[in-house]
Amino acid sequence: MVRLKTAFAALFCAAVSAFAQDVQRGQEVVVTASRFPETEDALGPGVQVIDRKQIEQSTAQTVVELLSQVAGIHARDSLGSPDFSIDLRGFGQTGDQNTLVLVDGVRYSEIDTTPAKWSGIPLVAVERIEIFRGDAAVLYGNGATAGVINIITRKASKSAREADGVLRVGSWETGDFQFSGSAGGETLGLSLAGGALDTANYRDNNDLQQYGLLLDLRNVEGPHTVYLKASWDQQDLRNPSLLTIPEFEADPRQTATPFDYSQREAGRADLGGNFDLGFGELAGNLTWRKKTSDAFVFDFGSLVDIETEYVGFLPRLRLPWTVAGMAQSLVVGVDLEKSDYDRNVSGSFFASRTTATQKVAAAYLRNRSQLADGTFLTLGGRTQRVTTKINDPFLAPVDQKLTPNAWDATLQQVLSPQWSAYVRASQGFRVAGVEETPFSSGPLQPQTSHGYELGAEWRGSAGRVRLTAYTININNEINFNPLAGLFGDNANLFPTRRRGVELEARGRIASPVEGFMTFAHNDATFREGVYGGVDVAGKRVPLVPRWQVSMGAAWRIGAATQLAGSFVYLDEQFLNNDFANALPRRIPSYGVLDLKLTHRIRDWILGLEVKNLLDRSYYTYGGADSLGTVKVFPAPERAWFASAEYRFR
Repeated sequence: MVRLKTAFAALFCAAVSAFAQDVQRGQEVVVTASRFPETEDALGPGVQVIDRKQIEQSTAQTVVELLSQVAGIHARDSLGSPDFSIDLRGFGQTGDQNTLVLVDGVRYSEIDTTPAKWSGIPLVAVERIEIFRGDAAVLYGNGATAGVINIITRKASKSAREADGVLRVGSWETGDFQFSGSAGGETLGLSLAGGALDTANYRDNNDLQQYGLLLDLRNVEGPHTVYLKASWDQQDLRNPSLLTIPEFEADPRQTATPFDYSQREAGRADLGGNFDLGFGELAGNLTWRKKTSDAFVFDFGSLVDIETEYVGFLPRLRLPWTVAGMAQSLVVGVDLEKSDYDRNVSGSFFASRTTATQKVAAAYLRNRSQLADGTFLTLGGRTQRVTTKINDPFLAPVDQKLTPNAWDATLQQVLSPQWSAYVRASQGFRVAGVEETPFSSGPLQPQTSHGYELGAEWRGSAGRVRLTAYTININNEINFNPLAGLFGDNANLFPTRRRGVELEARGRIASPVEGFMTFAHNDATFREGVYGGVDVAGKRVPLVPRWQVSMGAAWRIGAATQLAGSFVYLDEQFLNNDFANALPRRIPSYGVLDLKLTHRIRDWILGLEVKNLLDRSYYTYGGADSLGTVKVFPAPERAWFASAEYRFR
């Protein structure tokens, strides 16, 4: 392992040296991490942008595949669904609840504990992805302890006409079609995107049918912008479940649950706009989201129906001002949100119905000040009122009112036209979701976090290099504790810590080659605590690799031909529920290599790709039940795909 780390470090130094040959600043990128469109320089540090060019140069075919190549992001499959769990900065099984996912700046994460519906957003419809690492509770509230992933979809522009259609076929009887198109007139613009996927998947009883459609209607002229966005998606999935280790070694494609299935249908609508007031900018969203799902679990003879609905009103105001000749930018806003949850379990062994409502009323402000030439200070704060009501026949009724607060402070120094550095401190929170209320101890207290971050960045027209070191101390972390009671329970844990380093370099390596390399080290540990007589102080948090490496390149072989490759390597992990770090088996380290060759013929792009080229046998998820039986979810073996894309401009 030491040799491997040394080799990667040497490659990183070579990449940094290659990128640093050209020190001219590149074109400014507009991002929305402050909840208003502005340039990266005006926004401040800590935001990574994956733009459309990088998407087209990658080997990824889905949003979650693209994110898995980013430093510090770990994708995990435990269901056979395209909606992988995402873990940023090492939160293990609660990664989805500590990483907030937005689509066009509006909350996409659900009130339940399911992962974001990544499959509802075809990659061809994505303009860029903004990743903000570190606590973002001041601007976005609950569930942003590790950071925020904001997916920005493509939009129409004035008098523009363009369309993309991609057909992809390959292993496991896979057929995948995605399209994106937009048309802009003098005043209005319309964008449509969608897709249909039909595959048998790698595992037995893992057939998947996925359909989706996105719409964006907006004005394209004038100082004000008003838009209506809507989306719909549907998923039918067979569920193969986990395998024991002997089953995995005998045949990783087999299923242990040949009759299990799940279905989902979801819709979303967002009416919003940005208005130039002269003295400032007003923005707001009136947003609605609804999801219905049902799943059949044969072993328990149960059918589980769940319906969630979310309504939010999110007005905000940005006010530029000056003091002593120095520019300031103040953002103030209010979040009013209501989420409803209804779960009905019917079957021969168990039946119940749970209803819940969670209301949020929050106010926040954030100000970015220029203290001197090249010196910037950002200060922010939020207060939030959360009311949760839960009715369940097996629990005492819950009527909980909480008022968590958040703050952050960032000091940035621009050292030269290419170099900048920053230091950041923050306090954030997470409130338990309605599915996390425990059976034994009732409602949970808010999770609170204190983060500290130090970073430096170099930017030039040839690329960029970013180095970040961070510590997150967490009290009352909300997690499932397998050592609580007879079968475990959701609980507030004793203090925990995430501490790590992230290094990323991206840009032009040579004239025909652009590439990236990342390294992330994360030490996720229990700071103290005794559970069931077991002292876990200093033990590692399960499902968190200590380090991960990714690298990739796009080689322009000729004017019309490109070869892209990516490699992702993750260190070993403790199994889920192994708080004591005592189980002899762990999730082994693994590395996956993907390649994609494309050739352009006029408006057509023909592609050939291979996933898991080295045909590694591995799994990204494994856990132990209350009896100590280890079960894992096998990852796919080598697979081949061919694609044909048509681009109209």
